[in-house]
Amino acid sequence: MDEDKRKLIGSKRRDLFKQRHKSLAGGFYACDLDFVWIQRRPPCILAVLDSKRPGERPTFSEVITYNSLLALGIPVFLVEYVGDSEVEGLDRLTVFRYLGGDPYPPQSPSQSEHVAGPFSWEEFGKWQASFREQHQQA
Repeated sequence: MDEDKRKLIGSKRRDLFKQRHKSLAGGFYACDLDFVWIQRRPPCILAVLDSKRPGERPTFSEVITYNSLLALGIPVFLVEYVGDSEVEGLDRLTVFRYLGGDPYPPQSPSQSEHVAGPFSWEEFGKWQASFREQHQQA
């Protein structure tokens, strides 16, 4: 990966695009995914991760997206982060596997199970390496 890309934290252009999309009339729904783990060879998606604050539930659009990914056989993980601030607070991570949910009112809570953590970034890296090894596509 290019070192300049590795250092990127966010994109003003991406945020502006999302903001402008939200302002369109017509009730267009969308969501973004925080992180997608891919495998280089053969090329495929191994898993999707979405970061959440403790107690934060998936939105209507996220439930639809997550359910669609599950139907394709792609695991979805919700990664809760705990810390002192929004920016600096990714100190401890806890991973939950998304199991499904109903996006329509009355919205029942989505189902998930604790997978790993809480742990540090180093421990998270070890968990990721283990997951990738176990789920490597042939």
